[in-house]
Amino acid sequence: MNMTRLWYSLRASLWLHMVRTKRLAPNMLDYSINMSLWALINVFILYAIYGPAEGRLLASSVIPWLYYTIALATTAGWLTHYTVLGLTPYELAAGHNPLLTIAGRIVTSVLPATLASLIVMAIVRPIMSPYVVLATALALLLGHAYGLLLAALGASMGVRGTILDILGYASGLFGGMIIPLRDYPHMFQALAFLIPPAPIGEIARMAPHAYQSLTVMPFEVALSSALAWIAILYMLAALASRRTLAKIRREGLRSARL
Repeated sequence: MNMTRLWYSLRASLWLHMVRTKRLAPNMLDYSINMSLWALINVFILYAIYGPAEGRLLASSVIPWLYYTIALATTAGWLTHYTVLGLTPYELAAGHNPLLTIAGRIVTSVLPATLASLIVMAIVRPIMSPYVVLATALALLLGHAYGLLLAALGASMGVRGTILDILGYASGLFGGMIIPLRDYPHMFQALAFLIPPAPIGEIARMAPHAYQSLTVMPFEVALSSALAWIAILYMLAALASRRTLAKIRREGLRSARL
């Protein structure tokens, strides 16, 4: 696919999801409320473990977690619905990679994640800083890249939405995004840069007044690790997408679960 066709494909994908976002606004509001309740459970866990004062400082990492989890679930979890739409045969006939359509789900991820974050911030009022904004942007990209990879793999192996929800929740909560790395075993801390969500959680906790007490990873290390993981996951997603598409063209549409 040349660059001109790729550009038009991406633009068409984004347009499709912008239209769907407008039409499905009531459903997204319901999803936002649901995800905000999950986020408040995380906040409750932090308050129960660390107390109100420190728990409020740590609660800022819940905002990036929301963007990460929603981007992951709405990107990879759309495979089943995408099949129902029945667009795949026409896209293949036009030489279009169906997974580029799924890539446009990043548009659909932003609205519910933002609404859920506003609900959480209105109730909890976490300490916000430029670090939280940076961590949120990185979390959105990481969740999207991870979701694309799972979608590409799921086209061949099958990935259920429930599994994705559990994966997104668990990887954020136990992967260093919610619970501070300082409270994990030293071996886990030493290898934290190998865990995709961990550096983003560290960045979110780097408020100037709490930097020394809440984090164990320097800012430069956390940022470079997060960017590296985002790039790696996007590249893996592109490779998996090409292999899946080649399999479909070689063996037919039934060879993949699209």
